[in-house]
Amino acid sequence: MANPVSLKHLATTVAVFLLVTFSFAQNVEWAAKVEGVSSEFVWNAAPGSYTAKTVLGEPSCFIYGKGIGIAWAPSKQKSDVPEYLHVSFANAIQVRQIIVNEMQNSGSLTHITLFDTEGVAHVGYDEPQPKPSPNGLFIYMIPLTPYKVVGLKAEFNTNLVNGYINVDAIGVSSSDTPYTHKLNEVPASLFVSDAERLSDNVNTNASELLPVISPDGSTLYFTRQNHPGNLGTDKSKQDIWVSTKDSVGGFKMAVNLGEPINNANNNSLCSVTPDGQTALLLNVYRADGSSSVGMSMTKKGVDGWQFPEEVIIQDFYNRNQYGEYHLNADNKTMVMAVQRDDAIGNKDVYVSFLNDDGKWTVPMNLGGEVNTAEGETSPFLAPDRRTLYFASSGWPGYGGRDLFMSTRLDESWTKWSKPINLGSKINTAGFDAYFVVPASGEYAYFTSNKGDEYKEDIHRIKLPNALRPKPVVLVKGRVLNAKTNEPLGADIIYESYLTRSVMGSAKSDANDGKYQIVLPSGSSYGFLASSKGYASLNENIDLTNLKDYNEITRDLYLFPLEKGQVIRLNNVFFDTDKYNFRTETSFELNRLVSMLKEYVNLKIEVSGHTDSTGDDAHNQQLSTNRAKAVYNYLIENKIPSDRISFKGYGESKPVATNSTEAGKQQNRRVEFLILEN
Repeated sequence: MANPVSLKHLATTVAVFLLVTFSFAQNVEWAAKVEGVSSEFVWNAAPGSYTAKTVLGEPSCFIYGKGIGIAWAPSKQKSDVPEYLHVSFANAIQVRQIIVNEMQNSGSLTHITLFDTEGVAHVGYDEPQPKPSPNGLFIYMIPLTPYKVVGLKAEFNTNLVNGYINVDAIGVSSSDTPYTHKLNEVPASLFVSDAERLSDNVNTNASELLPVISPDGSTLYFTRQNHPGNLGTDKSKQDIWVSTKDSVGGFKMAVNLGEPINNANNNSLCSVTPDGQTALLLNVYRADGSSSVGMSMTKKGVDGWQFPEEVIIQDFYNRNQYGEYHLNADNKTMVMAVQRDDAIGNKDVYVSFLNDDGKWTVPMNLGGEVNTAEGETSPFLAPDRRTLYFASSGWPGYGGRDLFMSTRLDESWTKWSKPINLGSKINTAGFDAYFVVPASGEYAYFTSNKGDEYKEDIHRIKLPNALRPKPVVLVKGRVLNAKTNEPLGADIIYESYLTRSVMGSAKSDANDGKYQIVLPSGSSYGFLASSKGYASLNENIDLTNLKDYNEITRDLYLFPLEKGQVIRLNNVFFDTDKYNFRTETSFELNRLVSMLKEYVNLKIEVSGHTDSTGDDAHNQQLSTNRAKAVYNYLIENKIPSDRISFKGYGESKPVATNSTEAGKQQNRRVEFLILEN
């Protein structure tokens, strides 16, 4: 059995001068294809690292002296023959300057050959005794070539330096202006304040890691290491702690979450669902008190958190001893940083989706627009399901590991915007990771050691609009018995009318009936609660044109399946003066079909109603036709005709005044009456 894992916190302290800008364009052709290589260093722990392919594209690192896997290294430190890289470019251009970005041990580049479009070789650079380049950035200016260059071969005499050489990128440019590194980052000027360290109620002399903020921003979970309040005799192990906000918005003194989710092993909480009823935990909890690699889920019952159950992911494995996981607010999408056989280098970011059988799909790599040949960690997928925050040592940044943001561009989950560095207000020369935001996106919480390798704290910063996810709505309320008004524990689902699919799920608290769900912008939704022995009154909300974050309160009612109970079908939609269903109606009617198939003794009457607008006879016929349309749908779906009937009541049974538009809307309805159960 593999050993359970703890959170990784590794820092490298460096200093480097960077020319930074938010957006930039420099006329450089970077290597697009490897045509040949003398040798490659093989790192069995991450086979994709240090290969010749790592030189392709623009520079991945601006920090000299940092030997990393996103840069090519030859198989040996010293070789009797020249080591070389032969690359080609996507576009042939005339060349004014040659660029080679070296990560360490600069001073071995002795010869460069340029190849024109006819395959003719030209000497571009020749220096048997080269000097080290400033900060490892080799820039060689030459007269503009009369020919167009399509390829380049760089040769290195590794006997001239001590240690491995490390080449990150090779490029050519026709510009007279020497190339300079420019960091693709969010400018500090966009932030209204600096990052603040949370108070001593949260941060201590121990290490505080992995903040998890509830969607409403009121509860902060985090992992604490080397603290005397941790369970077990070995205080170097990690425990889960929690703090809630007080009346003035500060966090109260954190408390250990206790058993059963904390024990003598390493314990970390990765995510908590918007309803606060389910948490994703690191490691698999065993009944004998031991742990193993994987994940677990714990649910909140009447008496608190229950014993965690293993999360089953198809073909799950992690070649790395560390892994980070995040469950999205929809309860159906999980992102993770693990090392698998198709990883580009070290740990990559993957996504997995919940199947109907409760198991998760095989993790899918997000691809090279997010992942690098180095390591990616601590992914967080915002409630909009589009905005991804993650830490990486494989994209240009300030230190050992920086925080980045990327946006999903389509439904393939492999097309992403170029990651943008979150900037100097957040990133430091040390370790920065575990970036999370509440549903509002107003503030971000993250872990940083500010260059102190042995001490991590949780910080908070107000985000500029450029770094916030797309707006969402936080819907909260209570699930209640419509007859007695008592709170109920129930399952809640929400569906998109745009995609005609279930988008997420939640649970209400069994004690007080409270629930919370997060709905992304860009769609109309139906949502409802369900519980054994009850029928639900469904709700809907249109967020197609949502521009700003919002919070609304909406109680959900469940009706006992008793004789005489009348239940409105809220999400049955007809066009004006028509009785043909609109597409989104299928969700509501399919649930009615399922309920009738589950409760085989249930008999109902479907009734149609109108407002008082128009002719009485016309309204009577319209209401009858609409009720019959529902009846026909049930018959088509194998519900016996002796269990259902229909009737139109026209405008004879209003439930509100017909003198207002709001009242008329309530009167235009389809209901069903329970005749027998």
